[in-house]
Amino acid sequence: MYQLYKYNPSPMSFRAHGHFTFKMGKICAIFIDGGYLRALLKRYNNFPLDYLKFSDKISKVINAERLRTYYYDCLPILKKDNEKSKIDYDNKKNFINKLMQLSRFDVKLGELQLIKDTYKQKKIDVIMSLDIAKKCFEKQIHYAVLIAGDSDFVPSVEEAKNYGAIVYLFADKDSLNKELFNKADEFFPLNKEFFEDCKLVKHI
Repeated sequence: MYQLYKYNPSPMSFRAHGHFTFKMGKICAIFIDGGYLRALLKRYNNFPLDYLKFSDKISKVINAERLRTYYYDCLPILKKDNEKSKIDYDNKKNFINKLMQLSRFDVKLGELQLIKDTYKQKKIDVIMSLDIAKKCFEKQIHYAVLIAGDSDFVPSVEEAKNYGAIVYLFADKDSLNKELFNKADEFFPLNKEFFEDCKLVKHI
């Protein structure tokens, strides 16, 4: 379903105490709300996205070195004696495991809860918001890049800006909270044209 593979990251220089410093002047981290991005891809017939190319393109667009891409999602509910549920769970777990193997990628999982007959993601916004604020507070990054559209991320955007970071928002203009749009420093639309050169070479 997805193709995920390692690549050779751009060179970094080594300094004392085992810390790496990037050759480029500005460093970014990309924070992806997996549920939001997945919904966008479904609009384009489940567009087969190469997540590594996607991250590299974003870094190039904003002219920064990528510290890491953080992907936030939930595993589906595994229902007892339900074959489809097991298949969905195994497919998603396999995808998550391979995503974690990519260079400079990290995956953090929330959980699904049944609310009024609908499964909804829980804790994703909290985990992602805390990571954004922490990276900016600790001056690990100059640019915080969000792939999201929910108003729940407004406070973390404000915190990032207060700590001196520039916040870039990559999202679909038609599925985007207005306040989040207004709070971000810069906005880039995510559409099929943007995704097109981040297409998978083949499926696995």
